[in-house]
Amino acid sequence: MQEIHQPLTYEFGEFRLDARSQRLTRRDSGEAVSLTPRAVLLLKTLVCSKGRLLTKEELLDRVWAGSIVEEGNLSQTIFVLRKALGEGKKDPKFILTVPGRGYQFIATVNEMTDTRSLDINKFERFSASPKVNTAAFESYVQARSFWNKRTEVGLKQAVTHFEEAIRQDPNFAFAYSGLADSHRMLADFYSAALPSGRAEGLSDAERIRAELSVAHTTLGYAKAFHDWDWAKAKKEFLLAIELDPSSGTTHQWYGDLLNVLGRFNDAYEHFSKAISLAPGSAIAATGLAGYFYTQRNARDLIRQAKRIIEIDPDFGYGHFYLGFGFEFAGMEAESVDALATAATKFGEPAEIGEELKSAYKQNGMNGVWHKRLEQYETRPHLKNYPRYLKSLVPIRLGDKETSLAWLTQAFEHRDRGVIYAKHEPLLEPLRSDRRFKELVRRIGLD
Repeated sequence: MQEIHQPLTYEFGEFRLDARSQRLTRRDSGEAVSLTPRAVLLLKTLVCSKGRLLTKEELLDRVWAGSIVEEGNLSQTIFVLRKALGEGKKDPKFILTVPGRGYQFIATVNEMTDTRSLDINKFERFSASPKVNTAAFESYVQARSFWNKRTEVGLKQAVTHFEEAIRQDPNFAFAYSGLADSHRMLADFYSAALPSGRAEGLSDAERIRAELSVAHTTLGYAKAFHDWDWAKAKKEFLLAIELDPSSGTTHQWYGDLLNVLGRFNDAYEHFSKAISLAPGSAIAATGLAGYFYTQRNARDLIRQAKRIIEIDPDFGYGHFYLGFGFEFAGMEAESVDALATAATKFGEPAEIGEELKSAYKQNGMNGVWHKRLEQYETRPHLKNYPRYLKSLVPIRLGDKETSLAWLTQAFEHRDRGVIYAKHEPLLEPLRSDRRFKELVRRIGLD
């Protein structure tokens, strides 16, 4: 097992940056400072530069490695960091802007090291504490950062890093569970095939499920959102929470299950708990947005979506839910703008969003939905777009039959989203339809 002989904690001003847990806190009170993982990585990169000027190109390469981003992403994240550190651009105490060149960390930094082997529960506060080598841990951290994006590109990059973590340490249980999570989400949301050997029950995760909360969480996700085995999923999530009450991911996924089952008050509690455990996480904030969406609560959905965007402006689900919130509130133009932005944040070409905006100007919301249906049929990148999400478009045009047809296909292909149909606000016109009721029954939600 590799020993650590490098700085693990950095102190500057009134702050402490823990490189192991990827958390920024206030030194006097221990209070966590809410930051996105990307902002923390940028801060760590600046802090570790030992006062050296880092060019914009160098920062983009280090912090957004493998991602196609614009310089504006860096500027926005610097702004977020300055706000969190309580400083302004004109009177910096920590981050100095060197016009035309880059940024420099100017505060005095105290580094603290130790020689203890790395303990993974310092990163996600799991109850168990298997030791892993440093290289495996670093690959795992990178993998979870990409995994949290929930985009197809991000999840594929996560798979690569999880596999590298396993190569570095074949006994690294969390990496196996993360790999299983990534493959499941690629299959559920992006129609990717599950790799052979993992489609029948997450053998790697089950091998360690009696020891690790994260394995129970992974198995709970599979039982709920792939197998539709609600009772076993609930059992796994509750056991995971018992083993580690501080896992935000477990609370969020269990909240998602409760939302599907119509236990809305309980779902709200677990979504709120997830946010309290990870206040700077866009993913945690998204769970609560899903709850407000199910309730068709336009005001709170808009507020929560804006909170997601504040945490991470590039996170597609923030704009996605903002669009729905505006739609529910009757703010049509704002809705179209948000949904167009969401499409690009999810990786669709910019022209897709522009077409939707143009369609709205010409024919209002009906024009938008007709244009979206046309895009589904003609654009290669939308060939495997989730059938469940497709079903939500024709129903807006009063076309119940096409919506039912896509819902049926979603059921037959076990689309991740079809389990939300029973309480889907946009499918209200289908509630009394015998075929819709039968579909809900076959999902196991009657």
